[in-house]
Amino acid sequence: PVFYSLLIDESNDRGVEAKDLVVLLRFFDPTVMRAMTRFIDLPTANDGTAAAIFQKINECLSSRGIPWQRMVCFNSDTCNTMKGERNGVVRHLRDQQPDLIDFGCICHLENLAVKAAMKTLPTSIDSFLVE
Repeated sequence: PVFYSLLIDESNDRGVEAKDLVVLLRFFDPTVMRAMTRFIDLPTANDGTAAAIFQKINECLSSRGIPWQRMVCFNSDTCNTMKGERNGVVRHLRDQQPDLIDFGCICHLENLAVKAAMKTLPTSIDSFLVE
């Protein structure tokens, strides 16, 4: 059996009002002996609530016959909509897979760390880099 991690992120198309939800799966492929990441879907998710995002994920997985029981990890940004323990996407996912491990996206976490670090600089980053 193949176990997988679910990776999701929302994006805004600045030209239109549509919000897209990228859905990726990461799993170990024993035929090539390495971890693989596969694009699964890019549904429109204009309703940014946790329940609506979960519904889109459920549709993506169910329509492809991907079982909840094989999901071991969830990766997303760290906003409350995703990570809220009472009503976030992770809460809805844990209703399906109680043993799910929740990781934040390292890229989003790094971005937050850099933003916080920038606030401590005595001058603007432009001045810092030029001088």
